[in-house]
Amino acid sequence: NYLGGVNSPYYGYYSGNSQTWPSSNVETSPGVYASDPKLSGSNCNFLDPGIYNFPGGFTDNGGLISNELRPPDEPNYSNMSQRAGSGGNGYIQFWRNNASCDGTFSVAPVTAGGGLGLSQGTWFVVVTAVREDAFNPTYPSGSASYYPRASAPSMCRAVTINNSGNQGFQVAVSNVPGAEWYNVYAYQSATSGASCPTDSDFTRFGYIGSICSGSGALSASAHTYNAVAGCSSSFTETNSGSCPSLPSWPGGNAALTAGPGNTTSCGLGYTVSSVFNNSNVHVTGPSGSSCPTAPGISPDYPGTAGVSQGCEPPDGEQCPTIVGGCATPGVTSPMPPNDPAAQYQGTAGTTGDRADENECGDTSGDFSTCPGTVTPGAVQFSFPNQNGACFDDEGNGGAWVFSGRQYDYIAIYSLVDTSTCSGNNGNKIAGGGSTAWIGTTYFPNAYLTITGSSKAPVSGQVVANNLTIDGSAGVTVDYNSALAPTPPGGHLIIYSP
Repeated sequence: NYLGGVNSPYYGYYSGNSQTWPSSNVETSPGVYASDPKLSGSNCNFLDPGIYNFPGGFTDNGGLISNELRPPDEPNYSNMSQRAGSGGNGYIQFWRNNASCDGTFSVAPVTAGGGLGLSQGTWFVVVTAVREDAFNPTYPSGSASYYPRASAPSMCRAVTINNSGNQGFQVAVSNVPGAEWYNVYAYQSATSGASCPTDSDFTRFGYIGSICSGSGALSASAHTYNAVAGCSSSFTETNSGSCPSLPSWPGGNAALTAGPGNTTSCGLGYTVSSVFNNSNVHVTGPSGSSCPTAPGISPDYPGTAGVSQGCEPPDGEQCPTIVGGCATPGVTSPMPPNDPAAQYQGTAGTTGDRADENECGDTSGDFSTCPGTVTPGAVQFSFPNQNGACFDDEGNGGAWVFSGRQYDYIAIYSLVDTSTCSGNNGNKIAGGGSTAWIGTTYFPNAYLTITGSSKAPVSGQVVANNLTIDGSAGVTVDYNSALAPTPPGGHLIIYSP
C-alpha cells in the first residue's frame, strides 16, 4: 500500500478521546467519533488540530467545517479599505459559506482621561485573529509545545482623534471561529478625517495590544476547555442567534465596558478592548520588524513575551484561486474565499502564512522557514477498515480542511475496502466554492468519486483503488508539490491501480 498503509505515529495521542459531535457548539475536538455526525443545516464548526477518527463514517450535507483561522472583516485581498463581499465587490467572507459565522469589528473615539489623549489626527486600525495550538512533535515521549497562530489582517477601519487632548479609542470585535484573542495594529496620520489606504500593504501598521475573545482554550492533556492564558474569563461559543453582532457605541465619547460581552444576539459573542491612549500606546506606526511568535511549553498570551509595540502584522491574504489562476467575481461561480498568504521562505520583509495551511513550525513550537517539521493547526480525518466507516462530503456541506507536515500531508486517511464502502458512490467528495481538502486523499483499497465546480475539491494528491472523476463544471484535482508527502513518499497527483 501507499506509504505502507501505516497510520500516523500521532494517532495514539488522540485515539483515547471518545467524542460526540457538538449539536450547537462551534469548536470541535479531535478524537474518536463512534457515530456518524451526519452534518446538515447551516452550523459552522472550527476544527481544533489533531486526528479525527470516524469508525461509524462521516457524512457532510450542510454547514461549514474548517481548521482555517480567518480575521473578522476579511478585506478585498487587493484593497484593505473594502470588506470582502460588501459594496458589490463580489468577494466573500470565509465563514459565510453555507454558514453565518463571519465576524466584524468597529472602532470609536472615547474619553481617555485627563492628559491621556492620543495625538490628533486619524488612526488606522486592523486586527488579526490569534490562537495557540498544542502539539507534541516527539510523541509518545516528551510533552506538547504551543504553536501561536495569527491570521492575516482584517480590512482597515479609521478613527479620528480630536485636538482636545482627551481622546483615545476602543475596538469592538464580533468573534470569528477559532480566535482566542485578537492582535490590534495601528498607525497614525496627522490628517483628520483621512480614509484607509486602498492597497494591500500592511507593513505600515504596528502592534499596539491584544484583546481576549472570551473563547476557551483546549487543554493539551485533558482535552477540556479552560480560560485562555492571560484572559480573566471564558465562555462556550455556539451556533445561535444572528452573527456578526456588535455592541452599540454609547456616544458622547463614552467608553464601552472592556472584555468579552454577552452572546444574546450572536452565540459567538463579542469582545471590547481597553481604551487605547497614550499610557498604553507608545508608537504611531511600525518599527520595521515583523512580530515574532513566542514558543513555549505552556500557553503564553501575546504581549507578555516576545511581542513588542510597533512590530508588523502577518502578510495579507491572496486572491481567491481556481485551477489556472485567480477567481473573477461575477464570472467564477461559486466564488471561493481568499487564499491565505504563501509559505515563508526566509525572504526579508515578508512573514508568510502565520495561521493556516502554509504555516511552518519547528519541534520547539516556534515559527520556522518552510517546509519545517510541523504545520500548526493541521487536521487529519481517519477511517478504520470497519463496516460503515464511509466518507460522504457532498450536498450543501462545506469542508475547507488542511493537513500538515506531521501527518505527511494526508488529509483523509481511509483503510476501508471495496466491500465495506462499495460501488462508485462508496466514498464521495463533491466540491464547490466552499470545499477543499488540502493534502493527500488516501483510499488505497476503496472506491472514491470526486465531483466539483470552480474550486478543486482536492488540493494535493489522490490515492484510490478505483477512482471516478465526474462533473460538468470543470472538476479538477489541483496538484501542489508543497503538500506532497516527504521522501520516500511518492509525488503524484492520482494513483489508481
